Amino acid sequence: MIRLINAIKKFGNQTIYDGIDASIVRGDRVGLLGKNGAGKSTLFKVLMGQESLDSGELLRDRKCSIGYLSQEIHPLREGTVFENMLNHLGPWTEADVKLKAVMKGLEEGDPQALDDYDDAMEAFVAAGGYEMEARAKAILLGLGFSVAQLDAPVATLSGGWAMRLALGGLLAFEHDLLLLDEPTNHLDLLSVKWFEEFLRSYPGAILITCHDRDFLDRVITKTFELELGKLYSYSGNYSAYLPQKEHRLAVHQASFDTQQKKIRQMQDFVDRNRANAATAARAQSRLKAIDKMERIDAPRADGSSVRIRLPEPPRSGQVVARFDGVSFAYGTKVVYSGLDLEIERGDKVVLVGPNGAGKTTLMKLLAGVHAPTRGEVAFGSNVHATYFAQHRVEALNMKSTVIANLRDVHPGASEGALRQMLGAFLFSGDSVEKAVGSLSGGEKTRLCLAKILTVAHNFIMMDEPTNHLDIASRDVLEEALDEYAGSLCFISHDEHFIRAVANKVIEVESGKLTVYPCGYDDYLYARLKRQEVDSPFAALTRRLKPRDEDARDGAKAGAGRRASAAS
Repeated sequence: MIRLINAIKKFGNQTIYDGIDASIVRGDRVGLLGKNGAGKSTLFKVLMGQESLDSGELLRDRKCSIGYLSQEIHPLREGTVFENMLNHLGPWTEADVKLKAVMKGLEEGDPQALDDYDDAMEAFVAAGGYEMEARAKAILLGLGFSVAQLDAPVATLSGGWAMRLALGGLLAFEHDLLLLDEPTNHLDLLSVKWFEEFLRSYPGAILITCHDRDFLDRVITKTFELELGKLYSYSGNYSAYLPQKEHRLAVHQASFDTQQKKIRQMQDFVDRNRANAATAARAQSRLKAIDKMERIDAPRADGSSVRIRLPEPPRSGQVVARFDGVSFAYGTKVVYSGLDLEIERGDKVVLVGPNGAGKTTLMKLLAGVHAPTRGEVAFGSNVHATYFAQHRVEALNMKSTVIANLRDVHPGASEGALRQMLGAFLFSGDSVEKAVGSLSGGEKTRLCLAKILTVAHNFIMMDEPTNHLDIASRDVLEEALDEYAGSLCFISHDEHFIRAVANKVIEVESGKLTVYPCGYDDYLYARLKRQEVDSPFAALTRRLKPRDEDARDGAKAGAGRRASAAS
């Protein structure tokens, strides 16, 4: 379907691809891995023809239909959500427009329309026909849109919802190949589960970059890794890739060591015998053999990683934050009414719930971004809070440099101190002088983390903190937050991250909060016991099997305590 041969690409002095080869055939489900800045998004653009190679070949089947979801999309301004969906279904949209034009011609008595009708109808049916609208609607609902949202003006959508709409357009038309650049970043847990099941049964090929290892384990069957300008291919999912990479590096190291030992032995023979007339010819022969030997390059691996060590936070009071009779509404739409809630010192709370349940609204009320229409939200004594918003990148000064952005939160820090802080987040040397607008999505997220996590706060609120972070950076963030001595409230669609960090779960649904004072897995088992078959949470627990009575008795007492929320 599509193939790269000896591809080379550079940005200035930086080599992105140093002679890489890759191929994708029908049925492949390929996960594209690599650290932030390794060239993953650039590879998608190369395959789409949006970026050119410096040398090498890109071969593509002319009949191959490719759908591409980039990390950034242009804002949509006209029509409803569903109208925009139908206007972005590739060949189906083209066929629909042509058929409608032909039908209009028939109504007006145009003789040419009669000649064109059969071809127009054949193209329309081949592209999906009248079933496409129903399919498109089902996909949007699966991605979390409500029926009411389908008729809403598309201009009212946030960036995350607009991204979901763009993803829906790609999924509705069955392309031969889907190129998906971090598609789960704007999906909640339930939508991720739906998306996962959709991709598992998708008939075309898929190339996807995603930093959710659990998602990759369940979806992909092949792995590409970009590292230091090279592309390595592995069979199997993410878990299968890890030992294969370790084996490749071990074999490479052993081969290199063996060759170096042989070269040293041969060179030693040459050095000892080249001056001896009786053995000079043999020494010269060995020297020529060394020169002709095809050298094995020394193993190289990108061992750079984010090093997050949160400053020791001041001790807060026992109650970190309190909701007292809080109500909130968007216009006439009531989200919360009479809500009471306490977050205590040491809590690391994850907010979970179906899309549109009000998780981000609750977080914004907690952070003071929204003011309640009734009641009070208050922090406890000696609380120093900070908020890591979902769209925090938009708050960065894109025209300013990396170091200047960090100086905003450390105005009295020296140049050396700022560089040291940035070095922990993989900004070093000249990279600290880069304009923020030129950074990758992962690099911008790391800069946002640096602005938050280098200041001593004892209560951190985070909305999707792992978006755009590579897996290695997520691991380090997990460890740092797990060891963090302060309190935390966060939203995430990454189940691995939730399991590693959360010690309390607050479930948000229909304006009600249910508090589970336990980890994520215990929450899922508690939820499994009391959920309805058609509950939206069924997608999260359908693979779980009830544990034995002893294991259930070991779960923390009180799971499932409902916070009071008067209707």
